[in-house]
Amino acid sequence: MIWILRHFFTTITILFAVSLPLHAAEKLTLDPQHSYVLWKINHLGFSSQSGKWYVNGFVTLDKDKPQNSKVEATIGMVLSQKF
Repeated sequence: MIWILRHFFTTITILFAVSLPLHAAEKLTLDPQHSYVLWKINHLGFSSQSGKWYVNGFVTLDKDKPQNSKVEATIGMVLSQKF
């Protein structure tokens, strides 16, 4: 009887330890339609130029170790020259 109880509790303990969620970092995808870099430049106080560049990428959040969190993004810029 003791052997059966010991085996039962050992099995329960192992199953509980395996079923615990691993605290891995969570990777979120940036929505390319709603994620952008908004910028504004003041030109010597006379005028201001502004624009927005759309971004694709990921945000990795590590709740246990925030210093390991990071952002991986690609900024899509269109460059034009007018003379």
